[in-house]
Amino acid sequence: MIPAAVLVLMLIGLGAPLPFALPAFGLIAAFVAWLAYLSWPVLDTRSRLMRVLMLGIVVGSAVARTQGWL
Repeated sequence: MIPAAVLVLMLIGLGAPLPFALPAFGLIAAFVAWLAYLSWPVLDTRSRLMRVLMLGIVVGSAVARTQGWL
């Protein structure tokens, strides 16, 4: 259920008008950051890098969307 919700929010973020897209990206970023925060102490370096990369992709997508690149 959660992966489907993240997928739907990402599609909304990429395709919907900006007033709907930014909150969708914000929810995804907050969720990914929260999961990274909770799991950070037990992760190895590679897994930490993946969490940071995922958060960077979401934030980068939001910035690209606001700048008109997407």
